[in-house]
Amino acid sequence: MTKTIPSLITAPGADRLGTGWARRHNACIADYRERPDSVTRDERAILALADGIDQYIGSTAGPADYIRAGIVWQLLQGFGSSLDFSLGRLDGGTLSAWQFAQAERYGIDGDTGEPLPYAIARDGETVAHFSDEGEAFAYLQRVQGQSAAWATHYAGWAMLHNGEPVVFNL
Repeated sequence: MTKTIPSLITAPGADRLGTGWARRHNACIADYRERPDSVTRDERAILALADGIDQYIGSTAGPADYIRAGIVWQLLQGFGSSLDFSLGRLDGGTLSAWQFAQAERYGIDGDTGEPLPYAIARDGETVAHFSDEGEAFAYLQRVQGQSAAWATHYAGWAMLHNGEPVVFNL
């Protein structure tokens, strides 16, 4: 049985690389991927919870589904609370960063659970969420390699504020 939790690895593709805490953390995740029974009960519980949250988030519609957004928020809060207990070889800071990244991935603020007001979409599919317009604007220009106005008018990209398109003048 293979578990895939790539965003929990401290250096993507590194698996067992790193020094000190990073090496122990990455080795624990690699061990869990290869043989979940080879890690401690505490490590397995945290990683199985993260895996379940990742799967649940991947199967839902995002913050527009307000009932599920509340469930995702509660799952992530529970995950954060579990970091107060034994983590074995896992690094709490890396796990906490993962928790906040998953909230952002789902489109909710990692501190409050409120929907993030800005989103970037491509051909009608939301690809990223942001708390402020400047971050969303910079992301749109960075991924498109053109101005935000060009991207929204010609390339199928959109910037949304509370679900409504933001219009740029050419």
